[in-house]
Amino acid sequence: MTATAPAAGETWSGCHGVRLRSTAGLDLGRAAGVPLADATLERGPVGDPAGEEIWRLALDVETPDGTVHAEQALWRRDDGSLLVRSDRGDGLEVDTDRTSVTVAGRDDAVMAQLVATYGLPLLLHGAPVLVVHAAACALDGRAVLVSGERGRGKSSILVGLTDAGWAPVTEDLCAIDLRGPAPVLWPGPPWVRRVHGEPGPAGAAVRFETYDKTGWDIGPRQPGEPVTLGAIVSLEAPGGNRPVCAALPRAEGVRRLAADAVWLHEGDDRGRAQFGMVTQVTGAVATMQLRLPRGRSWLDPVPELLAAALG
Repeated sequence: MTATAPAAGETWSGCHGVRLRSTAGLDLGRAAGVPLADATLERGPVGDPAGEEIWRLALDVETPDGTVHAEQALWRRDDGSLLVRSDRGDGLEVDTDRTSVTVAGRDDAVMAQLVATYGLPLLLHGAPVLVVHAAACALDGRAVLVSGERGRGKSSILVGLTDAGWAPVTEDLCAIDLRGPAPVLWPGPPWVRRVHGEPGPAGAAVRFETYDKTGWDIGPRQPGEPVTLGAIVSLEAPGGNRPVCAALPRAEGVRRLAADAVWLHEGDDRGRAQFGMVTQVTGAVATMQLRLPRGRSWLDPVPELLAAALG
């Protein structure tokens, strides 16, 4: 898994700290710095499900054309390779021994999302990195990580902070690199996805359209290298008539970050693999809770609140 150091000033293709030696023509962003891992990305057949089913996700998504049922599942094959397949015909295979990802599908945008959401995080298993469901934005070289349940406003906050002059780091999954003295966040893929009709950052171009979301281009505004983690903000359920941000006790911060951490392998290994990294992160930075009101004007004071959270 050890990656080779790039030349000084060299940028490379990839995201979440994974440098892609080949990209199969998919744009997953660019970064600089010593990557967490080197990998290859190929297009090709991934085969049918076989072996042990590790997990299955099922979700009903509301779209302009009605409710769409979507399923994705992960299998571990007898040879140790991992297979993710969706009920829409897309899939990817991860070979951790070769550090390679093979992706199959009909649409480049869908394949790129599969790689960023499942392929690269699966390759990072065992590396000194904690992957969490979170958005992140940076101000003056320090980042706020914003976590919370689906639909609580992570993408909306990223768009609002970007419009306020912050640098968008990642919109949905965040790789926290723990190799150095302080946690740093790697740039994610160069898009933010919003429900159709919701705006992206001012001036951003549309990268892709899927059945449920529009992907807006944030690549030109992303930082070009990892950013120091300055604070963690956990989103509460909406309520009240103004945003409220307050510090969380350490134990509660550990509990929430552990709940937001991404684990794509067998469930029995999760605590052993992640607890030490969760406590390392929460011991390095403050964890806050943010409650957003209902309504359309709540974003106005949020950049100032989160800048204060950075200290």
